[in-house]
Amino acid sequence: MSAAARAFTVTEFNQKFIETQKINPACAAYLVDIGSDHWTRAHFKGQRFKGQRYNMMDSNIAETWKGVIKEAREYPLITMFEYIRMTVMGWLALRRAKANREQGTLTPNARKLVEENYELSTGLSVRDIGELEFQVQGNAGECFTVLLGPGSCSCMKYKSIGIPCIHALAAATRIDFPSDALVAPPYYVTTWRQGFAGKIYPVPSVGGIEIGSGTPNDLLPPAVRRPPGRPRKVRILSHGEYKKGGTSSSRKCKRCGHSGHNKASCRNPI
Repeated sequence: MSAAARAFTVTEFNQKFIETQKINPACAAYLVDIGSDHWTRAHFKGQRFKGQRYNMMDSNIAETWKGVIKEAREYPLITMFEYIRMTVMGWLALRRAKANREQGTLTPNARKLVEENYELSTGLSVRDIGELEFQVQGNAGECFTVLLGPGSCSCMKYKSIGIPCIHALAAATRIDFPSDALVAPPYYVTTWRQGFAGKIYPVPSVGGIEIGSGTPNDLLPPAVRRPPGRPRKVRILSHGEYKKGGTSSSRKCKRCGHSGHNKASCRNPI
């Protein structure tokens, strides 16, 4: 099912969806009732991206970052900010050093994808259409149009991710066109290095005295009263979210046998 949802073309979607129907006909019928344009990339009808569906927006990055600073959330505000600054400073330094050590033209992940697609492109039939325009026949017999000049292919895989597909690489091999020139600029090592060129420096202060002021910093924290109860360490779940262990409906009372509560909170008659 996930392979059908990620398919870029209708032909590829049909092949993957037939496999889903063979494995689980009920699941396939349920997906048909939902509508293919709601969960597949090939049938997406969005006007903003002209039929190209990208990944769904979610809060995974925010949740991951909250997990990183879970320990620092109990610190005072200034200490928590310093913890965040040092963490990000260390991350940037490691990635900057890794990017500077790379000697190739493409980033390691992009180069790996190009090499894999190149291996799959061998054996495809390529015919000339015009200058830098080719017809490439796939293994299943379908034909695709490749334009090496603007860098596009009718399979839509090339334009959506910026990595040349197997059809574009097959056409480039025919005329000895460099494969690195087919890759989008964000996957070049030079772009990779520019992304981590910025540096984060510590706050210019020594021993509580700001450099240049010459006077101690007498700013004290505000007088507040600690609220009663134990401090919360786990965030409040949003509507529709549940804990990983399951919901309260999975509980089963040992007293009455019903689910949804335990023996201590049972109110049912014996």
